[in-house]
Amino acid sequence: RFALILIGRFAGVSLTLAAIGLYGGLAYAGRQRTTEIGIRMALGASGGEVRRLVFRQAASVLIAGLVAGTAGSLMLGRWLSSLVFQISPTDARVLCATGLVLTIVALVAAWLPTRRATAIEPASALKLS
Repeated sequence: RFALILIGRFAGVSLTLAAIGLYGGLAYAGRQRTTEIGIRMALGASGGEVRRLVFRQAASVLIAGLVAGTAGSLMLGRWLSSLVFQISPTDARVLCATGLVLTIVALVAAWLPTRRATAIEPASALKLS
């Protein structure tokens, strides 16, 4: 029982750290693109086009991370199967819930800097560089 509680706490901490790292990386990448977004908007791109561009980039990072994380958890889950009782380490509900949490974090992480960058005037964004 103690091992299960310990593994559960470590899993929660690792999910939190993954969410913070994902948010930090995507938010930083979005902030770095403020000048590029300003140039695109000055040339006539709409806010929706810019958001689609940023979300497409965030989706590629997210999909790669989800595939790698799921593969890693499936491989290491067999090793932990002796510690888990009455539940499979490859439980689809747990894998889906984790993927959903990280997907929501990635969407928020991509949306906030993009919203900030598309809200400023293109001339102001160009002066930031």
